[in-house]
Formats: sequence, C-alpha cells, structure tokens
Amino acid sequence: MVQVLAPALFAGEEAFRRQTGHLANAVRSSAPRPGCERVRLPGETGLRKRREQLEHGVELHATILPALRPWAEKAGLPLPQALASG
Repeated sequence: MVQVLAPALFAGEEAFRRQTGHLANAVRSSAPRPGCERVRLPGETGLRKRREQLEHGVELHATILPALRPWAEKAGLPLPQALASG
C-alpha cells in the first residue's frame, strides 16, 4: 500500500511539519528498550547509510564484482574501480 497525502489540503504544511517534528522529538527522547542504544525513526538508518555511501562510496561484498565481471565483459562495460580508502 502506498499512501500519499497533501498536507496543504488539510491543516497546512506548517502545521504538518510542526506536528510531525513534535512526534519525531518525542520518539527520539523516549527511553530505549533494554539492550538498545536509542529509539530510532523508520528510515533513519537508511538515510544515514545513503549519506555515508554518497560521501565514501558503496561497499560491495567481495563476491559481487567477480560475479558481475563476465556480464560486464559480455556487454563491453568497465567494472567500477575501488575508491582509495582513507
């Protein structure tokens, strides 16, 4: 299911941002369950990983490039080169 809302058609965008901001702050300030460092919002980890990968590149499992090599050669495409670490 995909649900799309237009906040401007309801209480307005400013009210939507204020209320969702309040909810996000309430979630983040909640006590985490035992064994967890903190309470996270849905999508938070994915957004953090996206920022890291845009800055540092995407780390691939060691088996991925070798598996793609025959297909890249067949298509005449170069494989991506590793970024210098550090």
